[in-house]
Amino acid sequence: MKKNKIARIVALCLIISLGIAYLVLYLVNPELTQKYTWLTFDYICNKPLPVIGVSAAVVGVIIFKLVRFILKHKGKKYAEIKEDFENKLAKKDEEIAELKNEIKELKEDYKDGIQSCHNDIDLVKDGFKELCDTIPNKKVNKLGEKLYEPTNSSKETKTI
Repeated sequence: MKKNKIARIVALCLIISLGIAYLVLYLVNPELTQKYTWLTFDYICNKPLPVIGVSAAVVGVIIFKLVRFILKHKGKKYAEIKEDFENKLAKKDEEIAELKNEIKELKEDYKDGIQSCHNDIDLVKDGFKELCDTIPNKKVNKLGEKLYEPTNSSKETKTI
């Protein structure tokens, strides 16, 4: 497992470095880089040997995977293999059910939190309204009435 991980990291670094090298070559000499890029694409896609080679490689990989699966499960019967897969599937289903329950609990927690925030906002609004009502200034009283007057859509359309 560790060798596979290291090989993937090395391959990724190689791909990134090739991409950077191609970008630098394109910035230095775009005409020549485009010429060789199209020449490579033409050779790979339009010549019969690479097309057959790529097709043969894909078929070879499929056969390799199939043979590896057959050899891995050589001594087992179909029922055992099926039972193994069903057990793995059942474990995954249990994990999914646990995750769904956890999501439901989180949803409920968030709903409770949102509701408490709404309650706090309502308390602040009520406090602000009381504050506007207690100040004897007429402008402040009008502001409190304006802010807490129930909105009526017909009234808003009349003012527009």
